[in-house]
Amino acid sequence: MKQFVYSLEVSEIVPNEKIALSSTSKLMIIDNFSSFIRNAKMLRSHFGSGKELLKLMLKISLKRSSMYCCGTKTTLQSHGVITYGRCTHYPVASSDAVIGPVFTNKNMRGQGMATRALIFATQHIHAKHQSKRIIIDTSEDNYGMQIAIKRAGFNGPIIEFQRNER
Repeated sequence: MKQFVYSLEVSEIVPNEKIALSSTSKLMIIDNFSSFIRNAKMLRSHFGSGKELLKLMLKISLKRSSMYCCGTKTTLQSHGVITYGRCTHYPVASSDAVIGPVFTNKNMRGQGMATRALIFATQHIHAKHQSKRIIIDTSEDNYGMQIAIKRAGFNGPIIEFQRNER
C-alpha cells in the first residue's frame, strides 16, 4: 500500500501550546521502565500481556523509543511510538524523530484525539530531545490521520513509498 511521509522541523513547533482534553483523559510520555510500569494497566488494556507489550517495554527500557499516550487509568485512547534516528521503511537522519505506528481507539476517532496527542508528542520532542526534524507517515487511504497530521503542523507529503505487507 502507498504511504505518504510528512515532516515537521522542530524549530516550527509552538512550545507549551495548550491542549484541551476531557477531565478524565490525560496526556503522558512513557520513556523509561518506571513510567512503563506505572501505566501497565492502561497499556495491557490495549496490547494485552503478550509479545507486543514485551517488545514495547524493551524498546522503551533501552531508550530506543518512547511512547506518547492519551487515556484514562484503564483505557488507552490514542497513542504513538517515537523512535529516534531510525526507520525500517525509509532513510532518516540520526537527528530525526520518527513517529509511528499511531493508533486511536475506534470509539474516539473523529474527535481530534490523534491531533491533540500528536501536538503533545511534538512538544515533548521539542523540549526533551536534540531532534531537528520529526517524520510521520500514513497510508494513502487513511484520510483521518492525514487530516490529524496536517492539523498538528506537519508539511507534506514530502515523499511517497510502497509499504510491503508482512
